[in-house]
Amino acid sequence: MIGCLSHTSDRPRRLLCAAVSVCLVVALLLKICVPVEWHFLYPCLSDYAFSEFLINLSGGFVRRGLPGELLFRLCEATGLSPAPVILGICVVAYLAVNIFFFKRFHTLKYCWWLILSPLFLGYVFDVIRKDFLLYGLFILSLWVVRKDNPSALRSIVALLIAAVALLWHEAYMFWGVPVLALRLWRLPGKRVLNRLGPGCLIALFALLCFFKGDTATASAITGSWNNLLPGSPLNQDPLHNNAINALGWGASETFFKHFCINASIGGQGYCVLLLTLAGGYYLFTNFMYLMRTRGAAPREEDRTLTGALYLLAVLTMIPMFTVLSVDTSRLLQSVSVACITPFVIFPAHTLRTLLPAWLRRWSVAINRAVNRRILPTRTLIVVLLMLLAGAVCGYDPVNAFGQSAVCQVWRCFKNPLMLIINALC
Repeated sequence: MIGCLSHTSDRPRRLLCAAVSVCLVVALLLKICVPVEWHFLYPCLSDYAFSEFLINLSGGFVRRGLPGELLFRLCEATGLSPAPVILGICVVAYLAVNIFFFKRFHTLKYCWWLILSPLFLGYVFDVIRKDFLLYGLFILSLWVVRKDNPSALRSIVALLIAAVALLWHEAYMFWGVPVLALRLWRLPGKRVLNRLGPGCLIALFALLCFFKGDTATASAITGSWNNLLPGSPLNQDPLHNNAINALGWGASETFFKHFCINASIGGQGYCVLLLTLAGGYYLFTNFMYLMRTRGAAPREEDRTLTGALYLLAVLTMIPMFTVLSVDTSRLLQSVSVACITPFVIFPAHTLRTLLPAWLRRWSVAINRAVNRRILPTRTLIVVLLMLLAGAVCGYDPVNAFGQSAVCQVWRCFKNPLMLIINALC
């Protein structure tokens, strides 16, 4: 299937669909060249991408230390270098998450273009991080409780998966836990389990915040890997900027630094963020409403439920957008995953039960107000799809546009085009 309008017999539209499909794929391939060059050809264990996986328990219990401890024991027992193991895990996770969404979109008759949006899985600059592993765990946790009345065993399995995800990265609390907690909270029967489970996840998150780490912990982790691996590949300077040394950052100092970077000069950063989130809301709600395949009719409820899920993700991610992170594109991707995953897993009647009534009312009111002023059309949605993106760090509109599909394609054809123009002139 070429795209969302591939069922039409109108030849110009089919050609347009093919052009949009090619642009999205080309943009993805161009963007994925960066992590391939940086991490596959020249792997550096001291950078953020790899060092995030190297956090272990050598300095005592610490947040994010579980996967690094398992990796450390594996490398210690086998003599393997951690770099190829990390790369292999990340590639498998990335492919698995993409396959899941492509299959679900095809089954539910939604156009696949949205998957390659830079706001969704089209952002690949940080593919060698824990993100896609966490997305996979999020998908799995919701999948096991997708039926109307899942058993107590399924609820426990979903909670254990969420607990593992929290141990891998505590930020999962803000985008991965809320939907699962609402799902369990609103299940009939098993009230003790369905209420105690989310409470246990909150307690685990609090424990991880308490064991956040310090400079001594970071130094012990770095030393353990340098003692294990030949050539001491990790930078031992405590001021070196990577995920291990970030364990030693003070909370108040980190919050203030992130806030200033995100706010930019005069608070314009947050204005850019609000505009990007508004554009993302409009794109996702109307894409799931309009861009159906194989003659499937638009459903107003799709727009309402997508909007409510998007609002829920944005509200729970406010701490991340303000003081806990500056990785804007990763945050926007997490919002998109938190919005679309439950939409493609749960049937509509489950989402109606799961989502609070006030969120659904907000979604309906926003959709009516906006759509009266900006009538959604397929052309407008495709334009937004090609233009909307987030900055890699902070809320810089120029950097954000550089991540968009249309800018990536322009960069690809700019030099050959300029050569042709100069030759003709």
